[in-house]
Amino acid sequence: MLAGEYWNIRPDLMTMAKGLGGGLPIGAFVAKEEIAAAFDPGDHFSTFGGNPVCCAAALANVEAIMEEKISENVAKLGKHATVRLNDLMNRYPIIGDVRGKG
Repeated sequence: MLAGEYWNIRPDLMTMAKGLGGGLPIGAFVAKEEIAAAFDPGDHFSTFGGNPVCCAAALANVEAIMEEKISENVAKLGKHATVRLNDLMNRYPIIGDVRGKG
C-alpha cells in the first residue's frame, strides 16, 4: 500500500497527509519505536492534531482501502496503463520514456 513496499524499504520515519483523511485535514507520522520514544509531549503539534472527526475519517478511509483491496486494483490498473503507454511510446517517437511507478 505504501511506496517503500515495492522495493522492500523500511524507513525510520514516514510522514503522510492529504488522502489520509479522504478530504478532511489530517496528517500523520509513523516512526520506529526508538525514534518515537525520543519525542516528549509538546515536541510535535499541529493545528488539526487530535481532531476526533478527522481521525475517525482517516481510520474509516484506511479500513475502506484495505477491505476493498484498492491497492491491488491500483496495481492492476497501473500494469495495464504501463503496457498501453509503452505501446504508444513504440509508435510515437515524441514519447521518450515510460517508467511506471511514480
